[in-house]
Amino acid sequence: MRKQVCPLFRRLFFLTCFIWSAAFAQPLTPYTFAHYAMSNGLLSNEVRSVVQDRTGYLWIATNNGLQRYDGIHYKNFQHRDNDPFSLPVNFILQVVIDNADNLWLLTANGEVGLFDKRHFTYTSVPVKVQRTNSLWAIKALVKDNEGNLFYLLHGNELLRYDTTQKAFVPATDFFHLKPEWKITGLAQQPGTRKYWLGLASGGVVVVNRQSGRNSYAGNNVEKEAGVDSLQRFPSMSHFLFDSKGRLWAESWDQGYFPHVVLFEPGKSGRKVRLFEFISTLKTYNEVHGFAEQKDGRIWVYGTVVFAQYNENDNKFDLIGSDSQSGLGIVYDRITGLYEDREKNVWIATGNNGLYRCNPSQQYFRNVFHLNKHTGGPGQGSIMSFVELNNGDVLAGSWGDGIFRYNKQWKEVPLNFRDDALHGWASVWNMCASSDSNTIWMACQPGIFQLDQAKGVMTYRNPSILQNKTVRQIAEDRQGNLWLGMQRFGLFKWIAPRKTGRDSLVKISQLGDEHISRVVTDPKGYVWVTSEKKGVYAFESETGQVRFQWNNRNEADSEKIVEGFSSVLPFDDSLVYVSTATRLYVFNRYTNQIRQQQLPGAVLGSIASLAKDGDGFLWISTDNGIFRFLPSRNTMVFFNREDGIANDRFIMAASYRMRNGRMLFGTDNSFIHFNPTEVKFSTHPQKVVLTSVQVGRRELPVDSVLKLDRLRLGATENSLIVDFSSLTYTASGLIQYKLEGLDQEWRTAEKDNNASFPFLPPGRYTLLLRTITAEGETSPVTALPIYINAPFYQTWWFYTLLAVAVALLLFWLDRQRSMKKQALEKVRTDIAGGLHQEVNTALNNINILSEIARLKSEREPQKAKDYLEQIHNKSHNMIIALDDMLWSLDPENDAMDKTIQRMREFCDSLMQRNGVVIELLIDRKVERLQLNMKTRHEAFLLFKEGLRSLVDAGTRSCIVHLTTERGKLLLTIEFENDCCNMQKLNNLLQRRDLELRLNDLKAKVDVQVHKSRSVFLLQLPL
Repeated sequence: MRKQVCPLFRRLFFLTCFIWSAAFAQPLTPYTFAHYAMSNGLLSNEVRSVVQDRTGYLWIATNNGLQRYDGIHYKNFQHRDNDPFSLPVNFILQVVIDNADNLWLLTANGEVGLFDKRHFTYTSVPVKVQRTNSLWAIKALVKDNEGNLFYLLHGNELLRYDTTQKAFVPATDFFHLKPEWKITGLAQQPGTRKYWLGLASGGVVVVNRQSGRNSYAGNNVEKEAGVDSLQRFPSMSHFLFDSKGRLWAESWDQGYFPHVVLFEPGKSGRKVRLFEFISTLKTYNEVHGFAEQKDGRIWVYGTVVFAQYNENDNKFDLIGSDSQSGLGIVYDRITGLYEDREKNVWIATGNNGLYRCNPSQQYFRNVFHLNKHTGGPGQGSIMSFVELNNGDVLAGSWGDGIFRYNKQWKEVPLNFRDDALHGWASVWNMCASSDSNTIWMACQPGIFQLDQAKGVMTYRNPSILQNKTVRQIAEDRQGNLWLGMQRFGLFKWIAPRKTGRDSLVKISQLGDEHISRVVTDPKGYVWVTSEKKGVYAFESETGQVRFQWNNRNEADSEKIVEGFSSVLPFDDSLVYVSTATRLYVFNRYTNQIRQQQLPGAVLGSIASLAKDGDGFLWISTDNGIFRFLPSRNTMVFFNREDGIANDRFIMAASYRMRNGRMLFGTDNSFIHFNPTEVKFSTHPQKVVLTSVQVGRRELPVDSVLKLDRLRLGATENSLIVDFSSLTYTASGLIQYKLEGLDQEWRTAEKDNNASFPFLPPGRYTLLLRTITAEGETSPVTALPIYINAPFYQTWWFYTLLAVAVALLLFWLDRQRSMKKQALEKVRTDIAGGLHQEVNTALNNINILSEIARLKSEREPQKAKDYLEQIHNKSHNMIIALDDMLWSLDPENDAMDKTIQRMREFCDSLMQRNGVVIELLIDRKVERLQLNMKTRHEAFLLFKEGLRSLVDAGTRSCIVHLTTERGKLLLTIEFENDCCNMQKLNNLLQRRDLELRLNDLKAKVDVQVHKSRSVFLLQLPL
C-alpha cells in the first residue's frame, strides 16, 4: 500500500516554496476585469461566495457580513446585539440559492440558516451532527439537480436537509452509506439519479437512487467505469459534472501537490486525464473548485490558481495575477466563482475583493508597439491607419515611426525602401489613392508617396509648405490632394502623381487656420474642419465653397471657444460635425444645421467620428468611446472597464477597414474590433425598485409594492426612490417619468436615483423603464403615489371655511346693523333729551318772561330777577344744545376729542369763577374706544359734577381720569373750605342724576374728610 504524506507537512513545504518563489512568469491576462473593493462599497476585501437570485440581485458573502448588490447600491446585513433576527456572526462562508429561490447561509462556525430576502431576517436551521468536532472540518453546502441540499463536512460527516424535520440530519439513510466511509466530495450525475461521492480512503462511491444499489471498489455491481478508473485517487473533492458529462475533481494524488482529475466516461481508451500547475507556477498551490459557464467554458480556481480549460489543446490556460495593467485581476487566493444571467463571471478573492469579467463580451483588442530604437514599449501616439492591398495595416505614430501589422495583428517588417527618414516619420494621416497602388501619408513635415507595387516610399516637401506639419491628407475624385496644415491653412495639390513641377494652391478662405480634419465624400465634396473658422465644404473640381458654418461670429474670433474637431459625411443627406463637447448634424437637403441632442453627456473631448456598416456612429474621446444610434437616439459608452487598455483616444485617429473592422488610435497603442460583434441583449430587463425613502424614513419595498397606491401624508412629500435593472454591464439606460409632474422621460444618472424633494398634494405615478443600446424598451414599472393635502387644502376644510366666512359675514352684517341701530337709538335718545331739555327750558323761559312782563311795571326789581333767570336758562340751553350737537358730530367720535372738550370746559370754569382745576388724564384713557352715548353721558357727568363743585364754592380741585378693571374712573378731589356741602348733597339726591347713573350702570361715591373730600364716579366700559 502506497504511503501518504501528511497533508499539513506538504502544505508547509509548498508554503515555503511560495515564499522563496516571490515572482514567476505567468501568461498575460486575456480578459478585462472590473474590480469591486471596500473603497467602493464592499464590507470586506475577503469575499467568500457570490450568488444571484431569481429577481437578479447579487448576494455577496464576506468575512464581515452579507451584502445585496443591485449594480449600483449595496445593502449590508451584519450581526447586531440584542437582535435575534440578525446574522448570528459576520463571517459568512457560503451563500446558496435553492430551487425555491431561498437564500441559505453557511457561517464560519458551522451554522446554517435561511435569510428572508424580503424582510431581511435570519432564521437558524438546526444542524444535527454526530460529533461536534466535525464542524471544524472544511465545510460546503451542495445542491443537487432535484433541489436537495446537502451539508458536506469534508472527511467527517454528510448531512441532508430534511424538509419534514426542518433540520440537517445525517444522510446515511438517503445514500445507505457505510459508517467507515468518510465523504470528501459529492455531485449528482446530470440526467440520472446517480450520486458520485469521493472517499477519503480513495476512489468514489456511485449511489444509484433509482435502483437502490451502491457501486464502489470491490463491489462495482453496476459496472461503473469511474469506480475502477478513479479508485487510486484519495480524498477527491470539489466535484463538478459539466455539460458534456465529464467529471472534474481535485485530488492530492502524489501527496505533494494537487492534481485536477478529469474523468470522461464517454471516451474510449484512457478515461482519466490529470493536470497540475506546479510545473508552471513553480510554487505552492491549491484547487478550491470548478465552475462551468453556460457556453461550456470550464474554470478552475484556488490558491494562486485561476485558469480556463482550453478544449482545443486539452490544457489549462492560466490567468495570472496582474497588478500593473489596471485591467487584470489581482489575487493570491480565489474563493469562489459564479456566472450570472448576463454571462458575467464573478470572481471572489480572499484578500482583494470581487472581480467581474464577461469572456463573451471581450470586443476590443489592444495592440501595442515597441520603440524601434530602445526595444522598449513605445510611447508615441498612434495617429493614422491605412489598409494595404494585401490586407496588412499600416499604423502611423508620433515619434516612433510607421508600423506594419498582418491579418493576425502581429507586427511585421515594413518592406518598403525609405531613403529619407528610414521608417522614422511621424505620420499624422494616411489615405489610399484611387489608383489602387499609391498610399499618401501626411508627415511632420511634408508627405510620403508609397508605391505598394514597387515597395518604395518617396518623400515630397514642396517649398510652399514651408516645412510645416501636414496633419491631414485626402484625395478627391480628380486625383488631387487636399492638405490640412498645422496652423498654416489648407492647400490643394493638383495632379500630385505627375512628376516634375509641383502645383499647390493655398485656399484663401482658411488663411493660416489650424486644420483638424479633411475628408471627401462620394458627391465630390471636400469637407474641412478648422479651429476658429468652422466647417467648410468645397467642390473638389472648382474649389468653390458650397457650405460654411461656424458656431461663433467675428466678434468672438479671438475668444476662447472650443474649436471643431472632426467631420463625417454620414449618408446621402446627413453630415456630422463635432466640436470638443458638441455634436452637430447638417442636412444637405434642407441646408440647415442643428445640434444633435444625445441621450447622455459626452465624457471628455471628442477626438474622432467614424461610421460602421450597421449605421452606428462611433465617437472617440479622451475618456473612452461611444456608440451612437442616430435613428433611435441611443448611446453606449466603452472605456478601460470594457477591455480598452488606454482609453485616451487621439484626434482624427480612426479608420474603417474593408471587412468592416474598425481601428482607433490612443496615446501609446490602438484598438481594433468588429462592430458587428458588439451585441447586447434585445430583451431589456424590467426596472426593479430597490429602495423607497420618505423624508428620512426608509419604507420596506416589498410592502410598498403590495399597495394599490403609496399614500403619504401632507408632510411626507419628500420622496427618494432607488431603482435598478439588475444588470451589471452598463449597456442600456434607465428612464423615469413622474406622471402628474413630468412631461418627458428623464434619463437616470449613474446612481439610479430619482429624487422629488417637495411634491405638491395630488395623484402621481412614477414610471420606470430600461432602454437598450438598440433602442428597445422594457415593460414599464409603475408606482402609484398619492400625497394627501394638508387639512387646510381639503374639500371639507374649504367647506368649513366657506361656512365660517358666511357666518362671519352674517355676524359682521348683524353687528353693523346692531351698531347702526344702537347709534340710531343713541341719536334718538340724545335728540329726545335735547327735545325734552329744550322744551323744558323754553317753557320755563315762556313762563318767566310772562311773569317778568306782569311784574315789570309794578315790581321792576323782581322783573329783573326773572329776566336774569331767563338769561341763565337760555344760556344753559344753548350750552346743552351745543354739547349734544358736538356729540352727534362724527368727527368727534375719538376719545382724544372728548378729552380736549373737557380741558376747554375746565379752562372756561377757571376763567369765569377764579378757581384752580388740575386735570390729570392717563394715556390709556386716550386710547379708549367708547360709543357715542357713553362718551356723551360721561362728559355730561363730568361737567355736572365739576360745575356743582364750583357752584358749591370750592376754590381748587384735582380731577383724575383713568381706567381700571374694565371701568372708567373719574376722581375729583376738592377742598372743603368755603364749600357748601349742603348743595353737594342736594346734587347727589337729584332724581335726574339718579336715573342717568342707573342707565349707565354707574356708581358715585363721596368720601368726606376734614379738609378735603373725594368725588368718585365708576363707569363700566
